[in-house]
Amino acid sequence: MKKADPEILGGAVLLLASLAAMLIVNGGGAELYHHFLSYKLKLGVSPFALEKTIHHWINDGLMVLFFLLIGIEIHREIRTGSLRTLRQALLPALTAVGGFIVPALVFMAIAGQVPAFAAAWSIPTATDIAFAVALITVLKKHVPSSLRIFLLALAVADDLLAIIVIAVFYTADVIWMNLFLVAGAALLLIAKKRFGIQMLWVYVVTGFFMWLFVLKSGVHATVAGVIIGLLLPLQGEKGREAPADTVEHALQPFVRWLIVPLFALANVGVDVTSMTAETAFSLLTIAITLGLFIGKQIGVLGTVWVLEKCGIPRPHGASWRQVYGVACICGIGFTMSLFIGALAMPDDMQPQIRLGVILGSILSAITATLVLRRRV
Repeated sequence: MKKADPEILGGAVLLLASLAAMLIVNGGGAELYHHFLSYKLKLGVSPFALEKTIHHWINDGLMVLFFLLIGIEIHREIRTGSLRTLRQALLPALTAVGGFIVPALVFMAIAGQVPAFAAAWSIPTATDIAFAVALITVLKKHVPSSLRIFLLALAVADDLLAIIVIAVFYTADVIWMNLFLVAGAALLLIAKKRFGIQMLWVYVVTGFFMWLFVLKSGVHATVAGVIIGLLLPLQGEKGREAPADTVEHALQPFVRWLIVPLFALANVGVDVTSMTAETAFSLLTIAITLGLFIGKQIGVLGTVWVLEKCGIPRPHGASWRQVYGVACICGIGFTMSLFIGALAMPDDMQPQIRLGVILGSILSAITATLVLRRRV
């Protein structure tokens, strides 16, 4: 019996967690759902204890490990993968930029004139790497391997842009002393890497304090995960696994089967039963939906077309229909879009944001599947 692909199963679990959140909230459990997420949980011993709601522990704590894996993936792609040379990186990197700018422009054209919505411009710019990879894996018989590699590199570059957005635009009042401590911890990691120190516990301890300093600095804590991932050694001593590989192998199941589904469970719950037509069809919902569904298609496909006209060819063996299908896949925002939405907008606007992200992502996934499964 053929073993199921973990990427496909991971996407399925993420989808089930999202559906569970919707069923709980719309099946009479909304009050219990929100009460549980707002419950304050204290970790540590005073005066060093941290007290946050369960929702914050998921988004600011557990999701750091998700971003740590993204940091390792970006590091690997830059060092040995699809982004290791300028020529290789140019197509996915520039396409990611195009796929970032156009959805933001679509959003601003629809909802930018409303001051309360303007801060949400970046929500439709993100691509969910978990869902994107899961869907392209399901459809791998219908796309050449070059296009799958292109999508992975594009999604990695897209994640890097999203991380920059989080760090620059969604940062509270900065405590510079803590950022200096973050820089010191980063320099310490670089020094350990330079001197060939392979003991994993050294990186774990330093990384924990880096996360703590970032958490207390005003910059979003997930940035610490990315920095740690970028600084973990990719090469191990002779006969030993590299620290980055050890961390990745240890965290991957935990992140795939628990953290990302838990994030979806905590952030996707939208009470559609009490939602008015005004909320469901608000400019914010429409702008996010069309930003993901239309903006990503135009941004990705249009950038690849322009680059080919400028002498940078599309992925080898890929037809324009297949490139268009991948452009649709990039419209699956979900995890990263929901994450940015939670940072960008107040709680009373989260239902519109969640609905817009869900609609845009579903439309993109369905269109991608229909386009790529066509045989003519």
